[in-house]
Amino acid sequence: MTAEYLPFFLACPLIYLTLVALGRWMKRWLRIPLGFFYQLLCIVLALYLPMLWTDSFFELGRLNARREMKAVLLFLGTLFGLAVFSRFYWDGYFRRRKGLEAPRFLREVVALLVTVAAVLAIAWGLYDRGMPGVLAGSGIAAIILGLALQDLLGNVISGIALEIGRPFRPGDWLKVDEDYGQVIDINWRAIRLKTNDDIMLEIPNSTITKTTIVNLTAPARAHAIRLEVGLEYGAAPNLVKDILVHAAQNTPGVLTTPAPRAYLKEFGDSAVIYQIKFYMEDHRLFNSTRDGIYTSVWYELRRAGLTIPFPIRTLQIAPRGKPAEPRAEALRALRAQPLFLSLEEGPLRHLVASARTLCFGREEVIIEEGTPGESMFILLAGEAEVSVSTSSGGKASVGSLTSGDCFGEMSLLTGENRSATVTAREDCEVLEIQKPAFRDVLEENPDLLTALGDLLAERRLQNEETLSQVPNLDKASRKQEYARGFLTKLSFYFGL
Repeated sequence: MTAEYLPFFLACPLIYLTLVALGRWMKRWLRIPLGFFYQLLCIVLALYLPMLWTDSFFELGRLNARREMKAVLLFLGTLFGLAVFSRFYWDGYFRRRKGLEAPRFLREVVALLVTVAAVLAIAWGLYDRGMPGVLAGSGIAAIILGLALQDLLGNVISGIALEIGRPFRPGDWLKVDEDYGQVIDINWRAIRLKTNDDIMLEIPNSTITKTTIVNLTAPARAHAIRLEVGLEYGAAPNLVKDILVHAAQNTPGVLTTPAPRAYLKEFGDSAVIYQIKFYMEDHRLFNSTRDGIYTSVWYELRRAGLTIPFPIRTLQIAPRGKPAEPRAEALRALRAQPLFLSLEEGPLRHLVASARTLCFGREEVIIEEGTPGESMFILLAGEAEVSVSTSSGGKASVGSLTSGDCFGEMSLLTGENRSATVTAREDCEVLEIQKPAFRDVLEENPDLLTALGDLLAERRLQNEETLSQVPNLDKASRKQEYARGFLTKLSFYFGL
């Protein structure tokens, strides 16, 4: 070892430590992502710079060590430049200018093009191999490689076209053929979609560009969905469409604006086909929203006496049975009501036999506060919640109903609007007693009218005492006055 090479061995560690310290500063304060390639760059620079004044020692046969070092430096310098460019352009200027993150696919394509250009420049500038020479020297290999990478290149080119056109972005919901999915990632080869069932779909870019894509999120998040229902030919179309719209309006996840609509689509072999068109914003709720609409449709059709027809090939033979007897639980519920204590068995059975049975699904509204009504209900099965409006515009629960309970009798007797909202907590079956049937009973039992007037007067007195509205007036005279008023009102309301 001679003194001629001593500066080389002294300068190498000094240069390396200086470059490492500079890299740590750039990583910490400038937030430039430096990794393994920067370490290599530091090592090569630490060896290359002292070589500038130590020529003879580094001549290794026919190979010029400086040239090889310079080629490696240019390649590693290109990678370092890409890291700096990514930090200040993609993560800085691009984000400020566009207001969004630079797509990973665009970063990868730019990095690939710059790297390939750097390799070609090194081959041309340092090794005297121009572009024609490179291609001519490896013509057969290039043909074989091109055929092998045909699909890959097609995906890359298609990815560039998608990036330029921007038909969708990460987070958008797409319909590709019959599949629905949210865009999770777009890369140089394919896009990844996540379905409502948490299944990942990876579709090559070249396939996407050849397929019709429906973007459910653009230009606005609200998008329309259509569901089909088949109904019997005897059902009035306008009635069916009203039922379908009402079912959609009461389903969580359906937008109120634009409002749901229903259409008669076609006359099928065994049913009339209707479409429900509704709007939603978050397609992740599609499964639950569709379930809610179809469930509400089934219950509302059942209450309206309409059926979804069986397939035309199905033969259904229904046995002819005897008329159904009045339900025992309904009779027991009526007998327990003060309103009907003076009625004999015959009129009670007439009320129950004339009533209609309705089915309500969980969370469906049976009666709504403030709406008109001319009927009362008996809860035959299930459980329901009673709520009233509050001053703040919300709803407050005031009680619950179980099997055998009655509600809505004041609307039946006076035609007043409903005073509370009753909502099914679970699937409920109710018996609705309507005004015409009750009028028939009053015509045959005139004494019941007087008894009802006294009962309503007693209820009003109890309410006044509870509220302490008129505590000093004579109770008996007030009751007579109220009874006469209710008797007149009942007679006029029922046309007696």
